[in-house]
Amino acid sequence: KIQLEKVENAFEPLLKSLNITRFFAYGISDDRLGQKLILVLETDFLSEKEKSTLLSSVKTTLSTYQIPKAIFTISTFSETATSKIDKKATIKRLNL
Repeated sequence: KIQLEKVENAFEPLLKSLNITRFFAYGISDDRLGQKLILVLETDFLSEKEKSTLLSSVKTTLSTYQIPKAIFTISTFSETATSKIDKKATIKRLNL
């Protein structure tokens, strides 16, 4: 079992340097793995090179299973009535 908070903590300083302050780790269904870990960022764009650099940067901090299999971006997160990130609604908007 992966602790999502640990994954998020590993990415936090790297993402702050890119001025990305809102993000979350999440598990989605996968045909081969059963479930796979992804990282969702609130930003308009992140190049494939930047995504690859982010994933490489946490390899010394996280185990192989804790490294997200993909990074997705979305311009704005869905929010709950109390202004918290609505992860399920955001994932649904990404069509995952």
